[in-house]
Amino acid sequence: MTMPLCVKRLLAAAVLATAMVLHGGPIAVIAHRGWHRSPDAGGAQNSLAALKAAQDAGFWGAEFDIHMTVDEVVVVRHDNQIRGTNIWQHVYADIAETRLPNGERMPTLDEYLAQGAKCRTTMLVMEIKPEGYAANAASAPRACRLADLGIEGLRRHGLLSTNRVMFISFSNDACRHIAEKLPGFRVECLTAQPPENVRAKGISGIDFEQSSYATHAEYVQVARQLGMTVGAWTVDSTNQINRAINWGLDAITSNYPDRVRDLLRTAGVEEATIPQRPDPTIFMIRGLADVP
Repeated sequence: MTMPLCVKRLLAAAVLATAMVLHGGPIAVIAHRGWHRSPDAGGAQNSLAALKAAQDAGFWGAEFDIHMTVDEVVVVRHDNQIRGTNIWQHVYADIAETRLPNGERMPTLDEYLAQGAKCRTTMLVMEIKPEGYAANAASAPRACRLADLGIEGLRRHGLLSTNRVMFISFSNDACRHIAEKLPGFRVECLTAQPPENVRAKGISGIDFEQSSYATHAEYVQVARQLGMTVGAWTVDSTNQINRAINWGLDAITSNYPDRVRDLLRTAGVEEATIPQRPDPTIFMIRGLADVP
């Protein structure tokens, strides 16, 4: 027999209430592609100015996207194409002078991480972009290679630490690869899959597109019971933000991080901050000099 809609809504509300009881802690605010809507960034997503604006504002995290060229130069950019050709089909020299809306040159990963290293209080949220937006078997080897290059860049800049960087990706393969290579680091799969499916792959975090929670309210509770970190993206409108706050997530990713901050204050919910303490990497704690 089909469950009446009113009953479904009551059950969903009960699950969400339980999720708040299970968590109820501070919520991290993540600036989506940096705080590109700030006056200083000029609307330039994934720019150095947008990263600096997020750092200066004291947001918990700044999300950014990385791609790899044919000659394995890693660039920071959301869209997978430049001038109608996929980034992974370009050599870097062909796209090196690509300009952002604020006049900045599209940053390489090294340039971006050099700015990231200037602030110890903003988590770098590195998104590994699979080829195109398809996280399929054909793109898996390059997604894992891109993840490795990202990790190498973080090590070069002294940022390979559990309280300096976390990883997200639509690619299950990239997430699993990072989780295996960097035990103890926060890795979240961008997916609409049930949490138990993601956890079964050895991935300890999940980050849902915000509308998924509206149709699968039970995901928060299930993820919590599995010991997973839980986030939502891209949470922009006032209604979406207030709803996400009530879910009791670990993090909210938004194009309007300042709006999220204001609504957290209104709701009386603490905004998470990066702990101010020495941050030896998980590998230094274990006495290992290098990441395998």
